[in-house]
Amino acid sequence: MKKFIAIAFIAVSALSTGVATSSASANSRAYTGSWVNVDRNTGGITRMIIRARGAVAIAATYGKCHPRDCSWGRARGQAFGPNIATDPSRSTRAIIFTYSKSHARTMLLVQRLGHGRLRVTTFTTFIDGSGRKPYTKTYTLRRAGRHHRPHRRS
Repeated sequence: MKKFIAIAFIAVSALSTGVATSSASANSRAYTGSWVNVDRNTGGITRMIIRARGAVAIAATYGKCHPRDCSWGRARGQAFGPNIATDPSRSTRAIIFTYSKSHARTMLLVQRLGHGRLRVTTFTTFIDGSGRKPYTKTYTLRRAGRHHRPHRRS
C-alpha cells in the first residue's frame, strides 16, 4: 500500500511541477467519449470510455485479450486542475483513475494531448506477494470515430 501511495504522489507531483506541461487543460467534459489506442498492436490498454461531469469521472477500460478485449471494469476518477485556485472541472489538467484487483493496483493518469488525443500513463503495483516489481506504461489514445464499433464485453 505504501508503494502505491508513493506512486500516486509521484504522478500528482509531476502535474504540479510542470513535468507534464505538454498536457492541455480543458473542461473536464472534453475527456468524455470513446477513445482507442493508436497502436493497433498494443499488448496493453486498447480503449477507454470516459464520462466526466464536474471534477468526477467514470472510466470503462479495456485491455488486450484474445479473442476479445478484456474489461477492466469501471473506475471512478478525480479531475485535477493546474493549481489550487482553479476549479478542476473548468480547467482539467488530468484525471486519475484507480483499478484494484486481487493481484494488483493500477493507477491511470489521463491527460489531453490536444488534436483529439489522450496520453494514458499506468502505474501498476502488485499486491499478491508474487515479487513482481512495480512498473509504468504509457499509451496514446485517439478519439474513436463514428465508424468505430466497440468490442463486446467478455
